Amino acid sequence: MKKLLLSAVLFSGLAFGQFTITPENFKSIDYNSKDYIVLAFPNKSKHELFVAAKKLVNAKFEKTTSKEYTEIENEQITFSSFSSKSQLIMLNFAGSNIYHVHNQYELNFKDGKVMVKPIYQYLTNFESNQVYIGDLYKKKEQRIIKASEFINQETNGFVSELKGYLSNSVNEDW
Repeated sequence: MKKLLLSAVLFSGLAFGQFTITPENFKSIDYNSKDYIVLAFPNKSKHELFVAAKKLVNAKFEKTTSKEYTEIENEQITFSSFSSKSQLIMLNFAGSNIYHVHNQYELNFKDGKVMVKPIYQYLTNFESNQVYIGDLYKKKEQRIIKASEFINQETNGFVSELKGYLSNSVNEDW
């Protein structure tokens, strides 16, 4: 049964993009031994990529506090975020079952490349109950699948948005 469950969780990740949540945290779909991916942007400097990524992160996650956001100029951005969408997931029968995903992201920059490493923090509801990864995998199979699909969708949605934004960003030097 656990193999069937793991297969369903991994398959749900394939439908959405680059990462899938596992009991060990996020793993790359293409390289299951890695917890990051590298996005390629030929002919873009690490400075261009850093500036564009910083603009997207600041616009998308404007409520991120300075404690949740750090940067090393032209090298790395790390930040925590709550998903903009919520999902009904029946993880308990008492209280709110409308959850948001809370992730941390690490973005590292090189000329023509951005390394993206998401780190699952927890699901949280309106009562500030938090479901950490160990707790998540103690739930019944159907609940794990629904929660995993939501976590994967939110995480891969951001990665896709980042990739599109960086691909379409232009050098604003004038």
